[in-house]
Amino acid sequence: MSMMGIRHLLRRIFIKDEKLHPLWRASFYVIAYVVVTLSIQLAVLTAYMFYQLLMGMSPAEVEQTLLGGPSPSALEFVLLILEFAVVLGLTYVFRHFLDRESFASLGFRRHRWALDAVFGLLLGFVLMAGIFFAEWGAGLLTIERTVWDADSVATAVSNLALSLLFFIIAGTHEEIVFRGYLIPNLREGIGVVAAVIVSSLVFGVFHALNPNVSLVALLNIALAGVVFAYAYLLSGNLWLPIAFHFSWNFFQGAVFSLPVSGIMVRGILVTHPRPGADLITGGAFGPEGGLSGFAAMAVACIFLWLWSRAIASADSPAPSGSNPVEG
Repeated sequence: MSMMGIRHLLRRIFIKDEKLHPLWRASFYVIAYVVVTLSIQLAVLTAYMFYQLLMGMSPAEVEQTLLGGPSPSALEFVLLILEFAVVLGLTYVFRHFLDRESFASLGFRRHRWALDAVFGLLLGFVLMAGIFFAEWGAGLLTIERTVWDADSVATAVSNLALSLLFFIIAGTHEEIVFRGYLIPNLREGIGVVAAVIVSSLVFGVFHALNPNVSLVALLNIALAGVVFAYAYLLSGNLWLPIAFHFSWNFFQGAVFSLPVSGIMVRGILVTHPRPGADLITGGAFGPEGGLSGFAAMAVACIFLWLWSRAIASADSPAPSGSNPVEG
């Protein structure tokens, strides 16, 4: 093959529409995301461990402080905020310099954003309340006590507020990465269906190290990625999946006190799933690890479809000759 032919082949592989091919952009973005988040975690955790050791803690005590308590802890907040700030910068750089698009074009349109956000909040609440009361009513979940039986109401409210902030940032972070950036680039390179599948599988893989994870849990997390992608594509923006993602996690952990993808959260209740019913409840991983989570995500798709139909009907122009002012 001549040099001209080689250059032409390389251009076809790496360049599309005078920009780096979208599949390469998506791949490099994921690699950069992994590198920067792992670097932040390593730096912060190393500094934290050295500080605690210098303050007189034993290695076993340091490990206990890292792994023993419910979320969110002060250290987790520091990691969350640092990672979110760096990821925003990383995404802006990729979107501006490689995609040559605005950051807002990821899915931050102003049109109908409030309606989509409110619907997402309600959807997460309704689905998680349905899971909680169905499991409780069926005897698959026991309520040991409420948080104010051991703590003051002020402490309970403070923990609830911290969880609120924590899950807002966490949900926004993940939706920007896995839906906002990956789906548009993957869709440009391999089509919408493949983009949803690939981005959702990547989303599942990123939860593979969560506590108490299982194959069912990973499959359900990937399915949740499909549902969030469906919300993103139906609405054309990120407000709906961000609100839905946040609401699902917040009510799951902070209100109904179920594990959030294997992570225990300071909720307003102290609950325990019934032993032997993990296939349904997800056990220590939470609903995403069981059939209850799978059923809720299937119901979510129905609600999302109905919402898209209602919005499409509201946005459609009035029939010719009609006068909407007349009663």
